[in-house]
Amino acid sequence: MFLFSKIKNIFPTYMLNKVIVCIGCGGSRSFLENLARCGFMNFVLIDGDIISETNIATQAVFIHELGLQKTEAIKNHLLDINPNVNVMCINRFLDNSFSDEDFESILRSFDFFESRCGTDFIILGCTDNFQAQTRSSYLALKYGIPYLAAMLYERGLGTEIFFMYPGVTPCCPRCVWRSRYELYENGFKNNVSSANTPIFATERMNATKGYIVLCLLGYNKEDTDNSHPFSHLLEKIKDRSLIQIRMHPDINQLGINLFDEVCNKNYTCFDDTLFVPVWVDNGENDTEICKLCGGSGDLRTLINKWPDTRKINTF
Repeated sequence: MFLFSKIKNIFPTYMLNKVIVCIGCGGSRSFLENLARCGFMNFVLIDGDIISETNIATQAVFIHELGLQKTEAIKNHLLDINPNVNVMCINRFLDNSFSDEDFESILRSFDFFESRCGTDFIILGCTDNFQAQTRSSYLALKYGIPYLAAMLYERGLGTEIFFMYPGVTPCCPRCVWRSRYELYENGFKNNVSSANTPIFATERMNATKGYIVLCLLGYNKEDTDNSHPFSHLLEKIKDRSLIQIRMHPDINQLGINLFDEVCNKNYTCFDDTLFVPVWVDNGENDTEICKLCGGSGDLRTLINKWPDTRKINTF
């Protein structure tokens, strides 16, 4: 299509035909629209929320869209960018009423599901709810699907992004966030919202999310000729699957001191991106064996492990 002629050599067809499943769509709107501008063709949007007045300041929405389902408003924009995209809107939250069978039926609605594998999809966990984020990662592990999660810190002082790709990245989310899981296991309740967060924090996060998604969707170990720039980029970051971005010098007020430890203060202040090394909790180096993945270092061992991800109990 002429619309994408300037970028036709960046994204091969096999990459653009993969399916993007976004769970929680509010802050990801511009990110999804930019994926459509790259030429991606298949989108599943899962979110039960509607657009309200308070979203005007923190999400890329408009007054004339007030009262619309967030998924439907995004669908309208995706079709306005490329009339040929396939967009499925699921106007539900990923809660306990949303079964694994419901999720699998969504995947099966794409007629190539039976003949292809989980890596023809990607799941994006973009909610502000820890339980929903956790469940979205479990679904990715169960079906062998690449995954990305993104969350803003309080007041938009920073953000973190986590990603995994079965057979390439070794760590599950509980390996990376063991201390956070343990907090929730002991009854912690998170009350951080998007209040007092400038929209530029969301957009900065979305830009980095975009590049990581290109790494995940573009990965092709069979591409020995490096025919496009994203076929092997994932291999360079596979052991650093936690990304932190400092968006304000005062991020250490949140107890996040890594930037002060590793960044040269003579040349940095904020807008720094760290690709943080992560390790599998396999019982070595004074770690416990991970309650979720068992510390194997191969996420493919979790494919089809659980009959119902709603009943996984690591808490």
